[in-house]
Amino acid sequence: LAGVLQTPASRINVVTKRAGGGFGGKIMRSHPIAAAVTVAAKKLRRPVRMQLDRNTDIIMTGKRHPYQNQYKVGFDETGKISTLQMQFYAEGGYNHDASLGCMDMCMMWADACYYFENYHIANKVCKTNNPSNTATRTPGAAQGIFTTECVLEHVAHIVGKPVEAVRALNFYKEGQLTPYREKLVDFNVPDCWSGVQAKADWSSKLADVAAFNKANRWRKRGCSMIPVKYGAGDNGFQSACILNAIAEDGSVSVSTTGTEIGQGLYTKVAQAVAYKLKVSLDVVTVLPTETAKTGNFGDTGGSATSESSVQAAIFACDEMLARLAPFMKPKEGKPATFHDGVMGAMGAGLPLTTYGYYNGDKTGNLKGTPPNAPRFNYFVYAAAVAVTELDVLTGEIQVLSIDVVYDNGISLNPKIDLGQIEGGLVMALGWYMTEEIISNPTTGVMQTNGTWDYHPPQSKDIPIEMNFHLLPNKPNAAGIVSSKFVGEPPMILANSVHFAAKRAIRAAREEMFAQLQQDQNKDGQLLSQHKSDHAAREQLVSSQRN
Repeated sequence: LAGVLQTPASRINVVTKRAGGGFGGKIMRSHPIAAAVTVAAKKLRRPVRMQLDRNTDIIMTGKRHPYQNQYKVGFDETGKISTLQMQFYAEGGYNHDASLGCMDMCMMWADACYYFENYHIANKVCKTNNPSNTATRTPGAAQGIFTTECVLEHVAHIVGKPVEAVRALNFYKEGQLTPYREKLVDFNVPDCWSGVQAKADWSSKLADVAAFNKANRWRKRGCSMIPVKYGAGDNGFQSACILNAIAEDGSVSVSTTGTEIGQGLYTKVAQAVAYKLKVSLDVVTVLPTETAKTGNFGDTGGSATSESSVQAAIFACDEMLARLAPFMKPKEGKPATFHDGVMGAMGAGLPLTTYGYYNGDKTGNLKGTPPNAPRFNYFVYAAAVAVTELDVLTGEIQVLSIDVVYDNGISLNPKIDLGQIEGGLVMALGWYMTEEIISNPTTGVMQTNGTWDYHPPQSKDIPIEMNFHLLPNKPNAAGIVSSKFVGEPPMILANSVHFAAKRAIRAAREEMFAQLQQDQNKDGQLLSQHKSDHAAREQLVSSQRN
């Protein structure tokens, strides 16, 4: 904004009370709108508001990158993979936008839950004459992990074993190193894997699906189980928090650099402040994000902003408590309250505003992140079981159920986090199952620019039954307040629906091919009988002539 006005950035104050779900698309694509209204407001010297209609918004908002990937894989008769080589191609559009960062994520996350003794990946971002693509929830990571899961499906099909057995056979083990030389500590995929089998009653689901498919010709079901390992890193994330204690009543106002986009960031920050200061949540107010108060911060993205904002708030609380400590000594056997401390500091002429800053170091070290720091602070683990039903005649697919076990560490707010898991999974159903971007092949203009042509998940697309469970008793020593982030990993869980749908389709094809083979055999027998009868008649006619 300072650039289009050609004015010092210190004269610009951006206030964001909240934004609708962003998930990457608004990190960069909000800039043209903000720039346009800023120029208009400057020119007209009056407030200017712009609100895009849905079609224009869909056209302007960045899209997830299309990928075309190739792989070569070596494995033995058990399905154990010894060698995997993958080449990723992403369509970046006419400029790089966020393509390079998204491709980095594709490369770093593509190993998924599996250890490959020999592993080689390469990439290329392709420049085309289409509009540029941008970061969207799990950018690049979703495409990379999906490709690896397809490799596992392919291997299982070749060796003739259940893909779940092949997946488990290739899991990492505790203490093994990832391709980027990070040691896996507290590798909880086996716990999630066995947990979701128990919660979903996996064996019974398989038996029920087999029985249903045997009894029904024109409706088929499929069942799939998918694990998730998702790297979580807040290195490079910089969050700040300003804490104000109000002497009049001991209430607290908080300004943080994170933006509320429906992920519950303000709620988690308020909870952390109330917990640290030992005050009621009712007296904590989180003010709108404002650059004049807390400037020089990064994007709200990468799933880590809620946690990093919480840590910045904790640092601000620690400074406040240290300042109030001399005034919070018990009096007449009664413990002092936070309000007592605030009044005492006020009377002593001490400031009642503190500042917390987090740069990826939970100790509060402000020297910055060292250049050799690990790429990930920790990993999020999860597993899902999905059951789908296919109408063979129409191709309609209904998701009957999905069961999820998710390793959230010690959740900062279980209700918010469970909601994010549910929402992320349903959002991903659109990408895997219903959404398709179609552009005019001549002009490049997007044709699917409204819900009439572009189909995000609707009420009939979401699972009929959804069961979500947080993995218990798994505190995350590397996380903030023992937690793990929750924004992006649930997107990967929707893989299970895609592969369950493929199995339903395969069941229909196998029955059709079996019926076709049976009909061919029957036709062959009839033809053979016909030839035999014809030969007998010819022999009879020949003998009569003789």
